[in-house]
Amino acid sequence: MEIMIQVTAEQSATMLADLQKWLGSDPDLRGATRMVAAAPESGELGGLVDSLVVLLGAGGATAVVRVLSTTVIAWLQRRTGDVKLRITDAGGSILEYSATNVREMTLPEIDATAEELAKWMSRNKDGS
Repeated sequence: MEIMIQVTAEQSATMLADLQKWLGSDPDLRGATRMVAAAPESGELGGLVDSLVVLLGAGGATAVVRVLSTTVIAWLQRRTGDVKLRITDAGGSILEYSATNVREMTLPEIDATAEELAKWMSRNKDGS
């Protein structure tokens, strides 16, 4: 199962690299991420990095999905400015979060949001 994460913000590529470091600091996610560049525009030599793909293995283990969802929400909560995440599963289903909405959450709200994201990823693990 793969999950694609895109960041909308000033310096999106830098934000994606920072998120990749956060995810890589967890033993369950270490080595499971890769940066993906957009197709280059006409006349460009190469595309810019525009997304981060997280490989969760066949079927996406529930514990790993929970670690991913908790880490993503924690990372987003610590961003300043207008930062948005767009998370897409293999079937094309999309879920979006904004730092503005997450920043002021209480711990129970963060936990509930991470649980919602984990359920969404688990429900969509086969791309349906």
